[in-house]
This record gives sequence, structure tokens and C-alpha cells, in this order.
Amino acid sequence: VVDSNGIDINIYKKNLIPKEFFKIGDKIRFCLIEQDGRYVGDRSSENFVCELLKEEVPSIKNGDISIVSCSRIPGFRTKLIVKNNSKNQKTDVVRLCVGNKGSYIKNVQKNLNGEFIDIIPFEEDPAKMLLKAISPVNVSKMIIDEDNKIIRIAIDSDHISQTIGKN
Repeated sequence: VVDSNGIDINIYKKNLIPKEFFKIGDKIRFCLIEQDGRYVGDRSSENFVCELLKEEVPSIKNGDISIVSCSRIPGFRTKLIVKNNSKNQKTDVVRLCVGNKGSYIKNVQKNLNGEFIDIIPFEEDPAKMLLKAISPVNVSKMIIDEDNKIIRIAIDSDHISQTIGKN
């Protein structure tokens, strides 16, 4: 139970980052979500990461950059696809999200207990975007099924964990 300006808010263990614990008096950030007809705190969802980024990264807050997609394994890694909405299409969206000397992303990571955050610039071509998302893994074969919107890839077996983002 968290006291937020005199209002008690429950944060269930399933809504926390794994291996996360707090002491009385700790200040924490969380999102409110509706769960089983009640509002509860949440720190484990993709939405929580997106909201942290909106607060920390001025270019996301002002709309020059938008978060297209977010995928997360709480406590381990988040992968974000970001899109440039500014008039200057040569703007480096990754650099703007990371900040000077990593200042913006470090603040977000601090709130996520050091979770890794991969920022991938949006590409119109899904195959190119997939290659950026799993970089530096080399793809030996790619089959694109445009009708069903599926891309199948073949990689070396020793790169499987790196491709899916685990160790």
C-alpha cells in the first residue's frame, strides 16, 4: 500500500518489477491502472516506461518524437520504437531520447532499477526495422509474408538469446 497525497493505493506484487522491494518512506513512481474494477499502482507495464519517457525526454513531451511501440520484460529489458515527427527529418531520434551524456535515459533507468532500454528509430520498411531491432545479430535468411504480416528469420543458434534480448 502506497500513500499518495493522503490516498492509499495498492500496488500488487505482480505489478512491481521482479525482485523489487521498498521500505517505509521510499518515494516511488508508478502509473494508475484499472484492475478488477479498482485502481491500483503499476510499475511493470510498457505504459509505465512510456510515461517515464514522456516526463524525462523533452522531445517526446513536446511531440517532436512519438513512441510507436514498446515491448518489455520487466526488470530486464525494454525495446522502444520511436518516430521523428519534427520538420527536420535528419534529427537523430535516438540521441534526443538518450540525452546529453545519457542524462534522460539514465533517469528512466534509475526508476526501472537499471533495466536496459533499447531505442530503435522507426522505419517504414518492416524488414529494415526488424534488422535494427535485433542488431548486431546477423540474419542468414528472411522470409516476408506480406499478406499475413509475418516476417520469419533464420539466425545462428548461438545468437538466439541475444536476438530475443535475454543474456
